[in-house]
Amino acid sequence: MIDWLDNERFRVGDLQFWCTHDYTARTTEGEVIILKRRPFIEFYVDLFARERPAHLIELGIFEGGSSLLWAALFPEMRITAIDIRKANAAVLGFAERFGDRLAMHYERSQSDEALLASIAKPSMVIDDASHQYDLTRRSFELLFPRLAPGERYVIEDWGWGHWPGWDKAQWADVPLLSNLIVELTVAAATSPQWIAGLQTDHRSCTITRGSAKGTLSLDSLWAARGRTLSVA
Repeated sequence: MIDWLDNERFRVGDLQFWCTHDYTARTTEGEVIILKRRPFIEFYVDLFARERPAHLIELGIFEGGSSLLWAALFPEMRITAIDIRKANAAVLGFAERFGDRLAMHYERSQSDEALLASIAKPSMVIDDASHQYDLTRRSFELLFPRLAPGERYVIEDWGWGHWPGWDKAQWADVPLLSNLIVELTVAAATSPQWIAGLQTDHRSCTITRGSAKGTLSLDSLWAARGRTLSVA
């Protein structure tokens, strides 16, 4: 159970968390950093309570906050976390209390095919990693087919290029992540056997797995009727 101290800090048992978007903040032995605001945390708590995923793969964990929180709140859930950053000893120390129920893979890419193939079948995936089109797309192609029909894949912060006040110079030379959401939306029309549903808000896009089998190539999922979907 979450005990909110204010809108930024809360406790779960003896763990204290700080919700912040300060990318210089670091988890310490006294406080765990989580890069999610209170409404988003509550969104996931509700989602997990409904869906009860047995094995969550979380791409992008920064200072470990979200993975540690889910492990503390949902003792029946196994969590595999992946991040390209170097490990923080304080984060790994907290992770030890959850034993083999929480596996953290630092200094590994979200599109590391060998690593993803070695991980047990997930029942939900959350991608809060690079927010880059190519990497996010490849992770989706590799992990989405491993979900069972009806299970969920969440892509966070898909709309960064369209947010009011966004620094237009930031990531100006890379494709917008929203291109992937457009592709998935078209795929839901052309290939519902793969994309059974798609729900989007300003924070995230949740894709529901259809009943198709086999490997997944997004390029083959949509019929453009002679038109071109451009990535910009």
